[in-house]
Amino acid sequence: MFFQWQADAKAEGVPVWSVAEGQISISATAFEAEVLRFGEELLACMEHRVHFIQQRGWQREDCQLDIKELVKEQATRREAFHSVSNARQTTDWRQVRADLVILVGLMGEPITSGD
Repeated sequence: MFFQWQADAKAEGVPVWSVAEGQISISATAFEAEVLRFGEELLACMEHRVHFIQQRGWQREDCQLDIKELVKEQATRREAFHSVSNARQTTDWRQVRADLVILVGLMGEPITSGD
């Protein structure tokens, strides 16, 4: 997979990107592994927070929280993530190419190193 980007470095004078332009190449297998790793880390952080709330209770007074529902919601999230991450799908490259043609059309001309 190859990604190339160029974005405005600031929005209303405030920096919004750590790297406003660049390019990277990564294998599809490595990309998939990184996405799954990110998902696992995100779920682990969320589960840690839910467990903390279960143990210590909800401390904020400006809003209510149904802790039992929060626990159920997190379990549903975990289940859904594992279901998706364990499913192996084949790639329809014809559809990918067609979608990329549409995407490039929406983005305009690609950036070249000579511009």
